[in-house]
Amino acid sequence: MKMKHFLLAACLLPAISLANSQIVIDKSSQSYRLFVDGQVVKTGKVSTSKRGHPTPSGSFKIRSKFQMVRSKKYRALMPNAMFFIGTKYAIHAGWVPGYPVSHGCIRVPRSDSPQLFSILPVGSTVIIK
Repeated sequence: MKMKHFLLAACLLPAISLANSQIVIDKSSQSYRLFVDGQVVKTGKVSTSKRGHPTPSGSFKIRSKFQMVRSKKYRALMPNAMFFIGTKYAIHAGWVPGYPVSHGCIRVPRSDSPQLFSILPVGSTVIIK
C-alpha cells in the first residue's frame, strides 16, 4: 500500500480501524456500501456482470491486491485490483455507467478506487448479493 493512499484514507475518514472493514455489493441496485467497525463510511455505484459473464454471489475474502494489473484474457487495465476469487474476480477501478457491463468483476469509479484500495486490507470480507 502506498503511503499517500493511506494518508488520503486517514484524512477522509479520521480515526477508523482498518482491521475490521468489509464491502457489500448489491447487484440489483449496482451499488456498494463500505463498512468499518460495523458502520457505513462510504457508498457508491458499481458495475457488475453483463449477461453471460456472471458476478458470483456470496461471502468472500480479499485474497490479493495490486495497484495495477492487466487482464490477460481481456487485455484491460485493472487499477487498484482487489482479487477475491483467485485471479478471476476482482473489485477494481473502471467505467461505471450505472448498469451491468463487466465480464464478472466489480468495477468501481476511478475516483472511489484509491480509497477503497487503502481501507480494505487483504482478508477483508466482500459480500455480494
